[in-house]
Amino acid sequence: MPLDPDTRSGRGFAFVTFTDNRDADDAVAEYDGRELDGRKVTVNIARARPPQGSVGGRGGGGYGR
Repeated sequence: MPLDPDTRSGRGFAFVTFTDNRDADDAVAEYDGRELDGRKVTVNIARARPPQGSVGGRGGGGYGR
């Protein structure tokens, strides 16, 4: 889990990689919306961003400007 550099505590998110798509889908179904340590958990599948400069896209959120 990424840590906040100032407080060294969890930043409130993490990335998990599954080798099997079905396991990832099961994790979303099982844990999305649950409560963990008093906080609601959002679990979703990461999707690739459109390539920078693509038609209809905003080009990557301003990086490299």
